[in-house]
Amino acid sequence: NIQQNQEIHNVYQILDEYVLYVKTDEQGFIKHISNALARLFNTNLVDHFIGQNISTVLHINDLRSVSTQETDIQTLDGNTISVRQHILPTFDPNTQKLKSCDIYMQNITNERRLQKLSTTDALTQLYNRHKLDDILQGLYLTFKRYNTPFSVILLDIDHFKHINDHYGHITGDEVLKQIALLMKKNIRATDHLGRWGGEEFLIICEQTTAQKAYTLAEKIRKTIAFYKDFPLDERVTISLGVAQINHEIDTFKLVKNVDDALYEAKENGRNQTVLASSSTNTKGNS
Repeated sequence: NIQQNQEIHNVYQILDEYVLYVKTDEQGFIKHISNALARLFNTNLVDHFIGQNISTVLHINDLRSVSTQETDIQTLDGNTISVRQHILPTFDPNTQKLKSCDIYMQNITNERRLQKLSTTDALTQLYNRHKLDDILQGLYLTFKRYNTPFSVILLDIDHFKHINDHYGHITGDEVLKQIALLMKKNIRATDHLGRWGGEEFLIICEQTTAQKAYTLAEKIRKTIAFYKDFPLDERVTISLGVAQINHEIDTFKLVKNVDDALYEAKENGRNQTVLASSSTNTKGNS
């Protein structure tokens, strides 16, 4: 009846205004996009999207599989929005060919920002200690189950108090940020880097023995020792400790071992790397 049709029409209008939604045909070309989604792209011109292939608007490779995925999209004014996409394909019951695809989205930009704030060191934009602890625990559980090795590198900036006292804390902060960038450029994709506290940084090396982690530590030490663009009239060096997990210790003891190795490196003259005593005791400096 007329009243029922009007109620259905009102529901569709509400959905169109408030639900992030797009519908494609069997080839992935957009047939309909909600006003809410158009506004997310920073436009009220829904017709701008009609007829475009969904791949030019969203990061979707497969319309045939029911899935949920998170991705970033670019708005028409160049901003980046994070979304969670729910892909719901419809198939012809006789031929099993794709007829259309409905994609519903949630704007998770603020969720992502809050997540990053909770796991990121504000100054260096590296992982914070809380996030590093989570990664250590996860890798420890994997090690206990599958015997997959991992190692850690703990490093400390030599004479950092002198840098702060002589050049000021703003310069000290700049040194911290530059060292963070140098390390990011020199670690591997599978390594996890974060600020452990103050002028200390921790690198967690997945599927890595202490000897291989030692090689990485030495590469980083030399990179920083020979870097000439710090805002100082003297060179900056670091001291490093390296330790590997084993079945006799937990993550607390692992951190204690690597901290002891770092302490030994500093006591022995700084600007060197020392393996924890549970491994072959190796030192390097230049």
